[in-house]
Amino acid sequence: MHTRMTDSPFTDKSKWWATNWEAACLLSAWPVSCGHTLVVPKKVVARMDGLSYRESEWLMKLVFDTKNLLALTLDPKPAGFNIGLNEGIAAGQTIMHVHWHVIPRYRGDVSNPAGGVRNVIPGQGDYARLSELKMFTPETEQLHAVLRDKWHR
Repeated sequence: MHTRMTDSPFTDKSKWWATNWEAACLLSAWPVSCGHTLVVPKKVVARMDGLSYRESEWLMKLVFDTKNLLALTLDPKPAGFNIGLNEGIAAGQTIMHVHWHVIPRYRGDVSNPAGGVRNVIPGQGDYARLSELKMFTPETEQLHAVLRDKWHR
């Protein structure tokens, strides 16, 4: 596992296939599907809050530009995409350099894609089971109120 900032394998510019002012993208060394791309800030930071607003804007612009180019270029064409990041060890981050995954998805690549990224926690992508549960508990309602109030301050 890469834990020191200087250990980032994403800083090798020869692996970058596209860049903008603040970000770069490279194919994943461990792809989960054809075209699986990582989009990284040029500045090596472990977490998104280590980036300025400007840096994060350029990073997200490259995420969406990458997705669009993959959608136009790959053959067969992806039927969808998963786009996300793992921030922090508890979330599965193993390389301490922020990196967004742009993962093309293809019909039939898994038996039941329902739930998408919710499946990172086993059972949380099973909407048939979840629909039987009450989604908004008193605790959820309380959290909603706290977050809404903090946002509007």
